[in-house]
Amino acid sequence: MRRIARIVLFAGIGQMLVSTSVVAQSDPRTQLLRCGEESCLQVSGYRRHPGMEVLINGLVVDAEGENKWRVHLSMDAVRNMAEPRARMLTVAVRDPETRGLRVAEARLPTGLLGDVSSLGSIKVTAP
Repeated sequence: MRRIARIVLFAGIGQMLVSTSVVAQSDPRTQLLRCGEESCLQVSGYRRHPGMEVLINGLVVDAEGENKWRVHLSMDAVRNMAEPRARMLTVAVRDPETRGLRVAEARLPTGLLGDVSSLGSIKVTAP
């Protein structure tokens, strides 16, 4: 009886690990890359079939790839589609036939859209 209980327990743990990895793979990801002389943002994710549209912050983008897709956005494009100091992009995958929509958030690299200030001077004092 104990052996059967262990088998059931390990089978359940295995199922949880498999379903967790599928969810993790489908979450969109971002990565800052070098695109020629400029920096660009790569957004990537997963869709059930290649005919599904990819939208970033509500705008349809041209995604490369089949089920695993990716989009390269210039920094100007990212600034135009996101709020200043944004930390996330909303990524949606839409089935054009059913109009079904799957929405997730992709975390932007830390400080990507932060404020860039030039300091004329800085004064450091010690107590």
